[in-house]
Amino acid sequence: MNKTSQPNTRATSVFEELSRTDLTQWQGVVSRVKDPVTARLVVQYLDAFPQLKENRAGVYLAACETVQRDRIRFAKSYRKGRMAAAVLTSLMKLGKAILGLARAVKAQAVIAECPQVPAAGKAPASVSHVEPTRVCDRMVFPVIVDPFAAQAPLVH
Repeated sequence: MNKTSQPNTRATSVFEELSRTDLTQWQGVVSRVKDPVTARLVVQYLDAFPQLKENRAGVYLAACETVQRDRIRFAKSYRKGRMAAAVLTSLMKLGKAILGLARAVKAQAVIAECPQVPAAGKAPASVSHVEPTRVCDRMVFPVIVDPFAAQAPLVH
């Protein structure tokens, strides 16, 4: 009889070891049930095994609460992100409009600052040589007209 009782004790000890390991694993999972990922896994697992769900109802409820709170947190964050994106889009449009307005004002200021260049072929009669001037960041070489060319030709 001694030989038959030894296998039973070994089998009992193996089951006890598995039971202890299972208990240790469940303690670790229960300690992390406030983590949304762990809570989802617990809910999925306990939904698959209704008998186990009845035995661990407290863990199941805590996991369901964590999952629901995570959904609410995600929805709030999503709404805030959408509002921030809308504000950012509006600011970008406003910035582009201001930049376009600034470019237009700068162009008008450059045009207003540019000196008027005399029309080609019409230089002042008293000036025999005109220096080139800068007009709108470009060198302009006016046409030099000979002041004596406008006189009547000599008749022989």
